[in-house]
Amino acid sequence: MPENLAEVNKQPNAGLNSRILDANHANGERKDCTQLEPCNNDIQEYKEYVFQKASSNSPDVIFNSGPKEAVVTLSNLFRFSKNHVRLYCGGFGQEVSDNPEYCLEVRLFLEKPGTKLDVMTVNPPRIESKLYQLLMEDKYQTKIIRDFGRGNFFKDVEGTPEYHFATGDDHIYRVEIDTKGKVAEVCFNNKELTNILIEFFDSRIKKPKQEEA
Repeated sequence: MPENLAEVNKQPNAGLNSRILDANHANGERKDCTQLEPCNNDIQEYKEYVFQKASSNSPDVIFNSGPKEAVVTLSNLFRFSKNHVRLYCGGFGQEVSDNPEYCLEVRLFLEKPGTKLDVMTVNPPRIESKLYQLLMEDKYQTKIIRDFGRGNFFKDVEGTPEYHFATGDDHIYRVEIDTKGKVAEVCFNNKELTNILIEFFDSRIKKPKQEEA
């Protein structure tokens, strides 16, 4: 029986959706990921914990629950990515996408030389979102590919949650298993699963015509 997401994703015939779903339920201890890694009420302590995992390039799987912890993990994903971030999200909800800490890390990532950000959303974007306004700034347009309102890629599987995910470079991933509760699994050093998510993302994003040639 698989013990982690990487083991589940070795199954060549499994679609991404079933891989994530199976990984979340493969081991009885993982049915509720918050039971494995209880969320800390002290957000500063949680920030230090996530920073330690990210800065040490740890292969450990960690979890977040709720918008405050989602901000912490997403901020660190952008902070420790050097080249390319891919983001598949709902449509820039207020609790996360208006957070100044998160928006600052996105901006700092875009300010690095040679960085790229590809964004797909399930729904049309909330245009008053601080993150949306940042992504629309003229100076970043050569660095960003935007593909808004694509719909839910997982809706055709009955009973399956609407997953969101993000990847950083070729080894950082965050998979949001519960998009309403902002419950996510995060790892800062797992090339195998990150590249599976990248392949899924790249096969679906609509790129500008000049980049498709």
